[in-house]
Amino acid sequence: MSLRKKIFLIVAMTFSGLTMVFLMISSQVLMGGSHDITVYNLIFVLFASLVFTVVSVVLLEKLVLRRLLKISHDIRSIESDGNLTKRIQLDGRDELVNLTHDINNMLEKLEHSEMRIRNEAEKYRAVIEDQTEFICRFDQNGALTFINDAYYRFFRYKRRELIGRHFLSFVPEDDHSHIDELLSSIKMDSPVISYENRVILPDGEELWQHWTCRAIYDECGKLIEYQAVGRDISERKQAENELINLNRKLEEANVQLGAAYANMKNNLDKLRKHLFKEEFAFLVDRKGQICGITERVLEYMKLSRSQIIGSNLNEYLPEEDHEIFIGKLHEAWIGITKQYNVKLLQPQEESESQIFDIRLARLTLEGKRMLLVTLR
Repeated sequence: MSLRKKIFLIVAMTFSGLTMVFLMISSQVLMGGSHDITVYNLIFVLFASLVFTVVSVVLLEKLVLRRLLKISHDIRSIESDGNLTKRIQLDGRDELVNLTHDINNMLEKLEHSEMRIRNEAEKYRAVIEDQTEFICRFDQNGALTFINDAYYRFFRYKRRELIGRHFLSFVPEDDHSHIDELLSSIKMDSPVISYENRVILPDGEELWQHWTCRAIYDECGKLIEYQAVGRDISERKQAENELINLNRKLEEANVQLGAAYANMKNNLDKLRKHLFKEEFAFLVDRKGQICGITERVLEYMKLSRSQIIGSNLNEYLPEEDHEIFIGKLHEAWIGITKQYNVKLLQPQEESESQIFDIRLARLTLEGKRMLLVTLR
C-alpha cells in the first residue's frame, strides 16, 4: 500500500469515528434523552475521540514518522562517516521506499564520482612525487604546507620535519629581502615570478637553485597561497664561474700577448732598421718578387727604390741561375735554409757583376710570410 493511501486511510478512520460519535449524540438529543444520558454521551464522545486520535497518531508514527526518522538517521550516519558505500535499508512498497531508492542511487553516483576524483588525485600525486623538480606550497606567512619527495630528499630532511617550516629557512639571510620584494610584486594579472638563490644544506654545503613561483587566488581575488617549482642549477653556476675565471685569464693573457707582440714588433722594427742600414738584403715573396730592399742594394744596383720594388729578383741574376734560385726559394719557404753562391748583375753596367754568398731565411712581417735574402 502506498504512503498516500495509508495516510488517507488513517484520516478516513478518524473522520468516520468522529462522525459516528456525532451521530450517536445527535440521535440521543433528538430522542429527548435525559440530562444524565447526555453527559454520559458527551463523556463517551470525548473518550472515543481520544481513542481515535491516539490510534491515528500511533499509526501515523509507525507507518510514516518512524520510517522518516530511520531515513534521517541513516543519512546523518553516512554524512558523519563519510562512507558513501553505505545504503539506506527500508522495507515496504510505498513512497518512502521509493525515496530511499532515489537516495541510494544518488549515493552510488556520489561514490563513483568520489572514486574518479580519488583516482585523478592519485595520478596527480604520482606525477608530483615522480618529478625531479622540487615542488612546494606555502602560505602567506611562508610556512610550507606541501612538499614533494624530491624536495625533502634534496634538503635531507623527513617530510614531517619540513611541513610548517619557513620556505626560506635554507636560504642565506642576505638573499631574503630580494625574494620578499619579488613576492610582494606579484599581482593577479602577473602572478608568476622567477629567481635564483643560494641554499645551505645541513652539512654546510652551498648550492644554487632556480625557482618559479606562482600566486594562487580564490574567486574573489584574495591570495590563498603560493606554489613554487624549483631545480638544482649548481652545476650550471659552477660552469658559469669557471667560464668567468677562464675569460678573466684569457683577458690577462691577451694583455700579456699584446705586450709581447708590441715588444716583438719593436724589436723587429729595430732589426729591420739595422738590416736596412748594415746588410745587403732583399725582402721577397715566395715567387721572388721584391717587396723591400736595404740602402746598400740601392748603392750597388745604382737604381731608384721604385725601379727595384715590385720586380723579380731573378731579373738581376744570370739566366742560367734562374731555375736554381726558384728551387732555393721553394726550399726556404718550407723551412730548408742553405747557403750558396750567386752572381748578382748590375743593370747600369752590364759587364760588371759580383759573386755573393746568398742565404735565404723565412720570417713573418705584420702577419705576412716573406723571405729575407741576405748577400755577403
